[in-house]
Amino acid sequence: MALETQSGSLLLYRVFDVGEEINLRAVEDILKAERGEKRVRISPSRPEALIVKDAPIRVVLGSEQLTLAGKPHPCEVTATIYSYAAISIRFQVSLAGVSWDEIQQISRTLSEAPASMPEVEKAAVRCRDLARTIERSIQKPGISQIVEDYAIFLFEKLAGISSARDFMDKVDLPALMLGETREQLSQRARDHALEGLFQYAEHDLTLIGWDTAVFEASGGTDVADVIEFALTHLLEFRVYDDLLDQRLGEVYDAVEVGRQKILRSPFEKIVAEVNTRYIEFSEFTDRIDNSLKVVGDYYLATIFRGAARRFRIPDWQRNMRVLADVSNLLQGELNARMSHLLELVVIILILFEIAMAFVRRGR
Repeated sequence: MALETQSGSLLLYRVFDVGEEINLRAVEDILKAERGEKRVRISPSRPEALIVKDAPIRVVLGSEQLTLAGKPHPCEVTATIYSYAAISIRFQVSLAGVSWDEIQQISRTLSEAPASMPEVEKAAVRCRDLARTIERSIQKPGISQIVEDYAIFLFEKLAGISSARDFMDKVDLPALMLGETREQLSQRARDHALEGLFQYAEHDLTLIGWDTAVFEASGGTDVADVIEFALTHLLEFRVYDDLLDQRLGEVYDAVEVGRQKILRSPFEKIVAEVNTRYIEFSEFTDRIDNSLKVVGDYYLATIFRGAARRFRIPDWQRNMRVLADVSNLLQGELNARMSHLLELVVIILILFEIAMAFVRRGR
């Protein structure tokens, strides 16, 4: 296809969890002297559309040379630091002058062998260095093994393309999303890939999947930034879910031990532990849910909800509510044991009274 990108970018993300919480005011103090950080402004032209609680800090980390589809491409590397202890490392590659065939090859490379770009895989090193720099601002520092990666194709202007409809008619978006250059996709595969398609005006189009193609004639990055927010939310839920699995394993082991004990039960301690974890989970979800509110922009709100659904964030939230169920079950078990214990005490008292009656009669 003889299409060429006149203006656009490829955004590659690696998102890490580095602790429990980050004091962004302290981060600003730490970085002020050496890095020239700035607060992220997702939509400066429409600030009433978004409410960002404790706006994240974006830091320029330098530049890299990425080899994509066999060709070197310069890129800018930035880090975005979120208050809920997520750090997103972003590699921004200009796509100006890149043909559509090359873009398809890049998409195939990203879907098949992301590890073939060692510069991007070094994002963990960059994140570790940054986390070490701001360590005193991090509550319970420590980098999780769980990492989210993502790629966004941001097309602003393509030769021969005048509208989003024209864009869809002339390019194979499903093939781009799936990184497929060799097989002809079935209609079912195409329909599935296009489930995350959103459009508001004639000049914009967003397709959310494993990779995200964005056609935005205005050249803004609002959509990409909102998707990045959703990506950090996904990471945090995955990290907390992993921690929850560990805690529940410990709880189940304690329950088995507790059931073997008749007179002395640790269930009170177990219930207290589970309730503590549930409170922590509630605080965690509130902190995540309140980090970004889309209140005045229909399109951005739709994109954010669409990204959350595509990333299955509601499913992660439902899975983690198992804590409440476990707490209720354990409380029921504790109540049952207490009831049995009281019944045993009553029986012992009755037997004691009967025995005393016989003793008195014998006198």
